[in-house]
Amino acid sequence: MALELNPNHPASHMAMASALLKDSRPKEAEEFIRTAMRLNPSFPPDYLVSLAQAQFQLGNYPDAANSLERAVAQNSNDNWAYVYLAATYGKLGQRQKAQKALTRANSLRADAGFGPVTEVATANWGFKFNWRGKRSALKEGLRFAGAPKGGEWYSRVIQHDGEIEVKGATRVDADEAKALHDRGAIFIDVERRWLVLRIPGAYFLEWGGTEGWLFNEVSLGKIAAKTQDIVIYSSLGGQEGRWSASASAFAVSQGFENVFFFQTGIDGWMKAGYPVDTNKVQ
Repeated sequence: MALELNPNHPASHMAMASALLKDSRPKEAEEFIRTAMRLNPSFPPDYLVSLAQAQFQLGNYPDAANSLERAVAQNSNDNWAYVYLAATYGKLGQRQKAQKALTRANSLRADAGFGPVTEVATANWGFKFNWRGKRSALKEGLRFAGAPKGGEWYSRVIQHDGEIEVKGATRVDADEAKALHDRGAIFIDVERRWLVLRIPGAYFLEWGGTEGWLFNEVSLGKIAAKTQDIVIYSSLGGQEGRWSASASAFAVSQGFENVFFFQTGIDGWMKAGYPVDTNKVQ
């Protein structure tokens, strides 16, 4: 492990613990977390969340629940703590508590602009960044808590000969996208390149490769009604439309009726000679 430990600095111990959790070494991680707590008796609640992750991975669900209960008592707005608490209660077979924690987690996630928890959503970037270690037991606990499996939209994406079709969405080329743009369709870019290069007027909702991220039913609903024309595209070349296709499929699965999948995205738009905005968004 390349990290250098400062034995008197609690943050250094927490950094070591994080690395150990990612390396599936929860017992060692727990020791570093407890040392950090001793060094900083006024430790913040995220120390308890990390401790609970170690305890959860060790199968010590009662102690994990206790750590998370203490964490949410100190910070009742931490959606991740409630996600983990729901899974922990689920592993303990405490369905009512698990469902209540999951409801709270989803409410907090919606307030923050994120989608609800599903089993599939545990594979997105946000979950993988915040949850350290294997996800199998986490998914089992969330399933017991009532989290849906998710991923129904997967089957809507069909690839053949370099082309992608999305069942329920209409694939458009650059000229068709421009006609939609001229008549006021909602354009949504799913890649961060939007920050410096975008189709004029396009919104940005990042698609993290699967559900539960910033591109979700709640955020879509704030931008467009389910009957409005929505054109979904990518401002990042080289992706062959895969992410904008899956985002389009997800939008269709959530009841948006007029979804247009613009496969060539910003590259096709620029090749056709149409204008773009290049100012950096502050």
